[in-house]
Amino acid sequence: MIFKSPKKKIIHNDKVMINGENIDEVHSFKYLGVYIDSSLSWKNHVQYTKKKVAKSIGILSKARKYLDKKHLLNLYYAFTYPYLSYGIQIWGGTYESTLLPLYRLQKIAIRKINNLAYKLSTKPFFKNLKILKLHQIYKYSVGIFIYKVRNHLCPRIFDNFFQTNDLIHSHFTRQRTNLHSNTCNTNFIKHNIKNTGVRIWNSFPSHIKTVNKIDNFKRKLKAYIITEVLD
Repeated sequence: MIFKSPKKKIIHNDKVMINGENIDEVHSFKYLGVYIDSSLSWKNHVQYTKKKVAKSIGILSKARKYLDKKHLLNLYYAFTYPYLSYGIQIWGGTYESTLLPLYRLQKIAIRKINNLAYKLSTKPFFKNLKILKLHQIYKYSVGIFIYKVRNHLCPRIFDNFFQTNDLIHSHFTRQRTNLHSNTCNTNFIKHNIKNTGVRIWNSFPSHIKTVNKIDNFKRKLKAYIITEVLD
């Protein structure tokens, strides 16, 4: 796979050979459950996820004839949420237009759980059920990843993944718990977790970022994101 900008066409004639065997070029490849494409647009992965979520909605549609809201919610977290959240730290920062079809399916799932009419707004039902919207799942997942990085709960290769402000602010301030942001010159950098992650993390209040146990951090972060966005 040759990674390139979608706006630039790269013409190459070089062949990649291993032990005399020609290696065919591909433009998309599934790796550890995530479809990576040569322009890093994540369109193929979103398309793949849409098909999985659509099937889960079919399950909800049939099950709502026999189950109450509580059990339908359990089905949502068993069959829908895993596809929406898996690897989202990588692909969830892409263009909103790319993610929009997937978010629309999520809203259909909410309507199935609550037995809502097609045109009725789902906004209050997300809040009542404490379900994170797709962009909130991304925010929540990125927050957990950065918390783990900062607290050395990830492999050591991520130790210097983000640059902190600790050395700049020696006394405890909100800025000291923030991450250092860099200038973005391309859309690829703009949508990369190194950039989006910094903006997301810096938007969290210090009392959440400094929680000393990850379970408490997850609980407080989810409550904060739901309240912040929907209120």
